[in-house]
Amino acid sequence: MTLIESLQVQHKEIVRLVRTVTEASNRGSLEDTCRELDALGAALLAHLHLEDTKLYPALTRAAEQTQLEVPAKIARTYEHNMQTISVAVTAFLEKYAHAFELEDFRRDWALVSQMLSDRILSEETTLYPLYDSWAPASAK
Repeated sequence: MTLIESLQVQHKEIVRLVRTVTEASNRGSLEDTCRELDALGAALLAHLHLEDTKLYPALTRAAEQTQLEVPAKIARTYEHNMQTISVAVTAFLEKYAHAFELEDFRRDWALVSQMLSDRILSEETTLYPLYDSWAPASAK
C-alpha cells in the first residue's frame, strides 16, 4: 500500500469516527460520545504522525529538488496549516476529555467536525495529487 493509500484509509476511518461521535452526541449519550471521541483522538494522532514523518518531508524534498517555488510553498503551507489545526483539535480533545455538558460539546463539535471534513477534502483534492505528481516513486 502506498503512503497516499494509507492516508486515504485513515481518512475513511476518521470520517467514520466523526460520524459516530456525532451520532452518540445526538443520542444524548455522554458515555458513547466520550468513547468515540477517544477513538477519534487516537486515529487523528496516528494520521498526523504519518503526515508529519512521511508525507510533508517527502513532498517538501521533492518540491525543492524540482526547484519550482509553487509546490514547495504549497507543501509548507499545508504543513503549517496542519500544525494550527492540530493545536485546535488537541485543545478540543483535552477540553472534552473529562465530564462535560453535551450542549457545550455539540456547539464546539460542529466547528471541529467541519474543520476536519474541510481539511480531509482539501488534502484529497489538492495535496495528495500534488504528492503523487512530485514525489519520486521511491518515496511512495
